[in-house]
Amino acid sequence: MRVADLAAALRAFGLDVAELGPCDVDDHEARVRRLKAEGEKDGSDFAQLARDAWESGAVLRESHHHLAAKAYGCAALFMLHLGETSEAWAIQRGIDRNALAGEPDILAMVDTFAASAAIDSGDLAGAKTLALGAIELLGPPRSREHGAMVASARGTYGRAFLHAGEYEEAIVHLAASVELQERYAAFEAARSRGYLATAYRHAGKLDEARATIAHALEQNARDAPKRSASRQTAPFLHLEAGRVALAQGNLDDAERHLAEVGTDAARYPDLGADRTRVRAALRSGDVERARALAARCATTASALPRASALTQVGAIGFAELIVAHAATPEDEVRCVALLTHAFDRIVTREEVPVLVAAQVF
Repeated sequence: MRVADLAAALRAFGLDVAELGPCDVDDHEARVRRLKAEGEKDGSDFAQLARDAWESGAVLRESHHHLAAKAYGCAALFMLHLGETSEAWAIQRGIDRNALAGEPDILAMVDTFAASAAIDSGDLAGAKTLALGAIELLGPPRSREHGAMVASARGTYGRAFLHAGEYEEAIVHLAASVELQERYAAFEAARSRGYLATAYRHAGKLDEARATIAHALEQNARDAPKRSASRQTAPFLHLEAGRVALAQGNLDDAERHLAEVGTDAARYPDLGADRTRVRAALRSGDVERARALAARCATTASALPRASALTQVGAIGFAELIVAHAATPEDEVRCVALLTHAFDRIVTREEVPVLVAAQVF
């Protein structure tokens, strides 16, 4: 059989050139340089991307330490997207930082990724240290790409304060991140405004929260036709908009935004929307609906094999019943067991209201 090129020959035998793995170091180098962009496409297969990143890191580990570290950093980021926070943190902890001594920008990127993983695994002091270290390594912005990295590190630093319950400090750093992104990475500003709105809401500054999330939604809607990452951000922004509306007592507006999030309870932010619906139903007096939604949250959390951010969201969704005094004694026992599983430590009944109030997800 005579064909025009290798790709055609592969197709003739039921193969695809795209399915062939990298065959040498140069191919792995090229793969690492495009990993982040691949992860921002619609429908990205994060499990496959994580495997690709890990494989390239292993190949490049001896000859190209800085690229191997970047590959492992991307692998951790993709694991975060999958909700596997413990695995993401483990990958970051295994990176040879000495190999990055001459690569401050790459080291800062790895530390920023590590800080995100630390936030999700609950190591907030570690997250602050890593993010602040990244900020110091980067210094002031010197280019568009470098400025985007500075903005990301500053935003991650702000998120660490947000999850620690230090809302005023979080507002300072998240607002600075938004300002930097407007200058160096405008497409990312809407997502950071979402975090800033969350900080405002937890700080009780509901008018600022509403104005901030409205700005974020408007900006993201303009960007979405041009960028898949913006389309992926939209459900997270609608989730926060729903929570702000609920905090202001506007139940109809809250449900309108939550309806834009999604209905797959096995992923975030969809499960976060269910948690918020539990609270909305309780506020409206529809205890039966609240219990049904809380049971769905609990079922999702129970099905997950290990502690993770997603497990915590499901367990907290069920715990909303305790806070609202709508739980039976059997519910309380189940809730404490779920929270213990989700946070990977012994949780007592007395802690439940504090955990629910502090949970950002």
